[in-house]
Amino acid sequence: MTITHHPSPEIIAAYAAGTIDEGRRLVVATHLHLCATCHDLQRACEVVGGLLLDDEAPAAMAPGAIEATLAKLDNAPPASDKPLTLSDYKLGRWLWRGPGVYWREVPTTDAGETRSFMLRVAPNTQLPHHTHEGFEWTCILQGAFRHAGGVYGPGDFDEADEETHHTPIVEPGEDCICLVAMRGTIQLKGWQRLLQPLIRI
Repeated sequence: MTITHHPSPEIIAAYAAGTIDEGRRLVVATHLHLCATCHDLQRACEVVGGLLLDDEAPAAMAPGAIEATLAKLDNAPPASDKPLTLSDYKLGRWLWRGPGVYWREVPTTDAGETRSFMLRVAPNTQLPHHTHEGFEWTCILQGAFRHAGGVYGPGDFDEADEETHHTPIVEPGEDCICLVAMRGTIQLKGWQRLLQPLIRI
């Protein structure tokens, strides 16, 4: 697996600092789990953050904090077909969103305006031409798709916003499964706007 599309260093630093919402953290964490290069950058950001904390006055730990942490380490989760970052989430069922397109909710605790979900799209399927009301962060888990930004395969990270206009097409071979964090909705273009109420993404 060759990963060619990565989050920006600013996104990785924000992830390491814990300043992005849970949905976007899930997408970035999934990429970091699959990309050694970005994982190394994340660790470097955490080291810098740790050095900055060294200058702060110490704070008392909550009673039982060490015991609770050790108990979590002793209780390893069972094997699962979900990505490591999704192992603690009760995923929704796959729902039909259009020919060859299925959607699955990933319920997060701080969802707010950010929605987290998985998309499963059949090979050779062209998604409607669209832009976005807000941001869309995507990590590919299986298969591949392409658009004007290139070909995105397992582990790749894709970022879109209001300025992005694209028409993703799934590559031949296997379903493309992605983890997505999105604020707002997609905005279909041209006659495809008539499909907006049906797609619900």
